[in-house]
Amino acid sequence: MQFTYFTLTPLVNAIASIGLALYILFSGGAKQKIGRYLILFCIVVAGWSIPYFVWQIATSAEDALFWSRILMIAAVFSGTVYLHLVLVFLNRDRTRSARFVLGLLYLISFFFLTADAT
Repeated sequence: MQFTYFTLTPLVNAIASIGLALYILFSGGAKQKIGRYLILFCIVVAGWSIPYFVWQIATSAEDALFWSRILMIAAVFSGTVYLHLVLVFLNRDRTRSARFVLGLLYLISFFFLTADAT
């Protein structure tokens, strides 16, 4: 196991995401809708970064495959959650078209989540 720039970057990313989520949570930002969605986005980023780090330091091909599949759980939701965060930030999440697009994208994300197991 060798630590390089490519193995440490996701660990720093995870620590920063978790730190930001905790800061928002304990500073009272979770009371606002935008704060809750930012926390959710930070959780998704951390949920991708931690398995990515473990995947990079895996010592066997089986472990690497397992962790690459685990990191895809968060990866399939990252784009959808980010779009949801942006729409909440712009106060556009309540429109009919935004709800339709978000519902469709979450449905597609769940499809890819189930396809990831293969």
